[in-house]
Amino acid sequence: VKMSVLPVIRNYPLLEKKKSPGYRIGFLGRWAPNKKLEDLLFTLFYLKKIHPDYKLILLGKKNQIFNLYNNQITNLINELELSESIEIYENLDDDEMNREMLNLDLYLSMSEHEGFGIPILEAMSYGIPVIAFSSSAVIETVSEAGILFTKKEFPLVAELIHKIATSSDLKNLILKKQSERVMRYNNFPFKEKLLDLLQK
Repeated sequence: VKMSVLPVIRNYPLLEKKKSPGYRIGFLGRWAPNKKLEDLLFTLFYLKKIHPDYKLILLGKKNQIFNLYNNQITNLINELELSESIEIYENLDDDEMNREMLNLDLYLSMSEHEGFGIPILEAMSYGIPVIAFSSSAVIETVSEAGILFTKKEFPLVAELIHKIATSSDLKNLILKKQSERVMRYNNFPFKEKLLDLLQK
């Protein structure tokens, strides 16, 4: 059976991002085992060894179905002594979400199973450099625009993040590619592609 992938089409307006460098690493998604929030925590643990100002911003929602997982994440935050370096926001309205996204300095995804990565494209549209674990549909969503890595070697991922956060030339190169990627999706010929697939 031949299969094809069509993206989730919506408009992603390119927004102006603050220019000053910072250390706020964000992730947008519900609390679920496939999102691998624990890997975000391990990365933050090593980031704070590089610079104490790094913070992890979790934008999403806990689900009672995953209460055991939620408790594991909360316990891990305490075990790694990261409670002062993590901000958790649930049930934000659109204005609040825009504010928090615009305050991020980098978007990090450790997810190991994703459909089309809408939060990743949203981060790109906000002018946030994206680093993501190379898995499932994240590969197609990010493509050549952001930074994909294939091994979760947390100290190395932390060093990569810090390099991007502190290098304006590297950051600007990534942002340029990401803007091009967002515009590609904004102009994606969804109707034509769908009709073509149906005819086949």
